[in-house]
Amino acid sequence: MIHPAEVVLEDGTAVRLVQPIERTGNRPLYVSADGRAFSHIRVRDKKTGEPCWIFRKQVPIFDTTPVNRFNGHRKQRYYKMSNFGNIYLAHAVALAWISPQPVDEKGNNFECHHLNGIVVDNRATNLIWLSRQEHRLFNMVQRALRIAGRDLTKMSREEIISTTHKYTLTNPQNID
Repeated sequence: MIHPAEVVLEDGTAVRLVQPIERTGNRPLYVSADGRAFSHIRVRDKKTGEPCWIFRKQVPIFDTTPVNRFNGHRKQRYYKMSNFGNIYLAHAVALAWISPQPVDEKGNNFECHHLNGIVVDNRATNLIWLSRQEHRLFNMVQRALRIAGRDLTKMSREEIISTTHKYTLTNPQNID
């Protein structure tokens, strides 16, 4: 069975297949732009007994992150899709709705960054692919912006990206 690349569910939600399917343990995983995950499974119709395909909502589990040894606090937790090859839900949404995972010139995969800093907010508009070095800079600048009193959840995607680029290109120490 070839699974369709994009489907609109009964409630009007558009879902896309996460590609490459090897990233999801060779099981079809569909994600919506607002960060919900669905599996495409084959069941028998109760009335006719004929096999048919349905979409079932998948509930991601929390990743078991360790306790920070310096301050004793638990780090933020990411949603993980353990039934589907241990892929993070943020990566699945980015693969389906943004682009395939880029690779830099050294062969390292890019990382998925949450623009507003909330790691369980997996909307496609909140995600961006960054190189490892850019990801560190974005995290550092955005942490400094939050300390300075800026609320990243109220900023638009373009504002966050332009502000972060402005400070990473200059000096990240002098944040307004």
